[in-house]
Amino acid sequence: MRRRICYALIWMMLYTVPVVHAQDITALKMHKQRLYRQYTRLAASAQDTTMDARYYHLSLRIRFRPNLLEGEVEALFQSRVDNLNTIVLDLDDAMNVTAVGASAGAFQHNNQKLRLTLKKTYHRNDTLRVRVRYRGLPANDGGDWFVFDTIEDSLDHVWTLSEPYGARYWWPCKDTPADKADSVDIRVTVPAGLWVASNGLLADSVLTDSTNTFFWKERYPIAPYLVSLAVAPYARFRDSYPLPGGDVLPLYFYVYPSEEARAREVFKETRDHLDVLSAYFGPYPFAKEKYGLARFGWGGGMEHQTLTSVGRVSEAWRFLYVHELGHQWFGDALTCASWRDIWLNEGFASYSEALYAEARGYGELPPGRAAYDAYMSSQLYYGDETVYREDTTSVAGLFDRVVYDKGSWILHMLRGQLGDTLFFKGLRRYARDSTLLYTSVRTADVRSAFEEVSGRALKTFFDQWLLYPFYPSYEVGWQTSTSDSGSVLTVTIRQEQPRPVYQLNLELKAYYSNGADTVLTLFNDSRDQTYRFVLSHAPVNLRLDPGNKVLKNVRYRNEAAYTPRITIDSARPNPFREQIEIRVTSWRNVPPELTVFDVSGRRLRRLKARVAGAFHDYYYAWDGRTDTGRRVAAGIYFIADAEGKAAARVLYLK
Repeated sequence: MRRRICYALIWMMLYTVPVVHAQDITALKMHKQRLYRQYTRLAASAQDTTMDARYYHLSLRIRFRPNLLEGEVEALFQSRVDNLNTIVLDLDDAMNVTAVGASAGAFQHNNQKLRLTLKKTYHRNDTLRVRVRYRGLPANDGGDWFVFDTIEDSLDHVWTLSEPYGARYWWPCKDTPADKADSVDIRVTVPAGLWVASNGLLADSVLTDSTNTFFWKERYPIAPYLVSLAVAPYARFRDSYPLPGGDVLPLYFYVYPSEEARAREVFKETRDHLDVLSAYFGPYPFAKEKYGLARFGWGGGMEHQTLTSVGRVSEAWRFLYVHELGHQWFGDALTCASWRDIWLNEGFASYSEALYAEARGYGELPPGRAAYDAYMSSQLYYGDETVYREDTTSVAGLFDRVVYDKGSWILHMLRGQLGDTLFFKGLRRYARDSTLLYTSVRTADVRSAFEEVSGRALKTFFDQWLLYPFYPSYEVGWQTSTSDSGSVLTVTIRQEQPRPVYQLNLELKAYYSNGADTVLTLFNDSRDQTYRFVLSHAPVNLRLDPGNKVLKNVRYRNEAAYTPRITIDSARPNPFREQIEIRVTSWRNVPPELTVFDVSGRRLRRLKARVAGAFHDYYYAWDGRTDTGRRVAAGIYFIADAEGKAAARVLYLK
């Protein structure tokens, strides 16, 4: 029996979907969620709609021991109304305003709102310039908006992460993604020995015995939350990426000194990441400036415009780096106008990962559809949340898994509905539309792009996946009969979920006794529908949506012919030292029992579900011990269900 189990495990090792790299996916899906669960509510922006931001100039000085931020921000706005005599900016109360100037004559500052009384009245389309001087120790309120930190050898380190409402914690602005400034200048003075990485291009630097000053210029429109600083005694190196027409995109890298050798190897892949995503989406959108990666003290990644901040230098983070690069198109060049539509940022970036897997392979799978499908399986989401986020004050809710995973699946399903040619044409239309590029966008803009290239009305498609929780739950029944024309297959499909009734093109695969099969297509748009097909032979089996192009549950009335599906969706971290978390999707009514085997097929540990998630998700954990409590040796192990229908290969380190 042990030998038989061993053979089964070898087979699963060769042919099951690999999850050895699942920690890559998990890191990028969870990195913002981990932070934002530390608190529940933040105030939204002042949302002053009486004026538009045109330009910001940040002059900052950072001091240590004691830690202090001193700043002066000059801002140019354009009035959208007549008789404008006050404006409201966002600025946290921990920042002490010491003076205002230019068009601002007086101010009131409380509850994170800076109300500026103007020296004169402005009319529609007039421009006005205000100046705010301030100082203080930025508060973080449970987040990491502006952090005084240290790295190796207790060296000073400062970094920012302003998404979604964190810019106000360190500089006065209209802290909303709906209002991009046309350009931003950032001048930062720090103690000698430190370097400052930021957005755009480095226009100048002045290094003295006591201070270093860096002047960065961002000339593309930018939302306030994408303005960033990364300050440390960085090791710095450059690379380049060839652009169409003979131009070259500079690549800048800022890493901790001890990581330089590894970073030079790992970040070589940035050129390949650009190759793949540019082929799908069109040219890199900030080609006149740069792309870069800067190390910071947070355990994830953040898509700051032209300079992604990353919390680790590791080949295992390949898909996180791809995710953040995907944001340069979707999130930075095209920014969600409202956090309700944050899936336009995170869903598209998550889908970028799957496209990269398709182009370059995933785990042990070579490039192609199998690698893509395996990656999409890692993003399955069966929770009861809506992708459209109604409550934008719940910051943890903004970065829920539904936004990343189901957002990605919306694009996957749209690809299945339209076909590859129209889907990728629509994707590039959206990414390169000159009327949208560098602006703030909404779901209607995406829909319009795909409607234009496909000639199909897609409002129902987007509404049913964005505005409602869950997914279709199909009950399928079928029978055959004979006629003069051949075998008649009658199929009934019932949608069992409460609402809505989903309207989708579906595929149905009929299997024959001789091993052949036929793929049938149908349109399903009613609670109960019956379909009839005339076939050459009577099928012996049937499968709805065999290519998993739709997020769904399927129950067959002819259940005896089918084995309920079970998949191990993720095992993380992998490799692991202390404990590995396993997520399983199963259509059984009870959670499956998992077993840990060694490479010889010997059973070591039985695992029972720790947590039963919503809709067939079950969670397990293994701490590297046997059933008797003995710690196992370092090496490769397999975690499988009792029937051998699903398995994960994991690596335990000591």
